[in-house]
Amino acid sequence: MDLPHYFTRDLRRSDRAWDDFAAIEAFLADRAVCRVAANDDPFPYVMPTSFRFVRDAERGDAFLLHCTRFGRFARTVERDPHLCIVVDEALTFLTAPEAENASFEYQSVIARCVAEIERDPETVERQQYEVLAKYRPDGDYRPISPGMAEAIIGIRARVVEMTAKRRIVAEAKRPEPAYRHFAFPRSERLSVLDR
Repeated sequence: MDLPHYFTRDLRRSDRAWDDFAAIEAFLADRAVCRVAANDDPFPYVMPTSFRFVRDAERGDAFLLHCTRFGRFARTVERDPHLCIVVDEALTFLTAPEAENASFEYQSVIARCVAEIERDPETVERQQYEVLAKYRPDGDYRPISPGMAEAIIGIRARVVEMTAKRRIVAEAKRPEPAYRHFAFPRSERLSVLDR
């Protein structure tokens, strides 16, 4: 699979660059929560939220998000639409006999995005159903309550730049210390749900 134009492998630790985009898409589809940072002077405002990553040749690939129309996040994004989205997973804690050799196996995606805000209730509702399809592919739910789409905004965070890192010791290209592996329980993954 070709890498999207916005995807960059320009990382300080190039040996940890993750560029299997099919695997990255599967990872994003399986993760339940992302963290979104918005510019809120003097500190960033960070919010965990549900999301869906979508590919769109016409409008550009994007993360679909939502929030209340009346909260701090909405006000912050309206002032400055530049967002940073992080989706990550710690897989294993690694220890070695030397004190400096404690580390993690992990995978992570960081996307720099520009938010397009949608307020039209019909459009917000359509976007909500598109996101909901990720979490409820069975479609076994009632329609969105009347008026609910008027209380939230839809955010289409178009990807401008994306990087991905992955560290799996077995995949290392250079010798690693003799790590002991302590796996973390798998959480926040949609694939663990009994469907």
